[in-house]
Amino acid sequence: MSSGTPRNAAAAAAAGGKYGGTPTVVKTTTKQVITKNEDGVTHNVEEEVQNLGTGQIVYSTQEHK
Repeated sequence: MSSGTPRNAAAAAAAGGKYGGTPTVVKTTTKQVITKNEDGVTHNVEEEVQNLGTGQIVYSTQEHK
């Protein structure tokens, strides 16, 4: 093993992460709504992930009955 090679995952992360690049900073907002009606209980999850470096926003929704 050469002196410049990390020995474990923690050392690799401290040396710049798995891919050696700049970290990506994101803001995640999650909204959960539980609704009960004659059809039963529905659990809706809405998630918004915004990349603060690029401004890109990704929305995802899930519905569980």
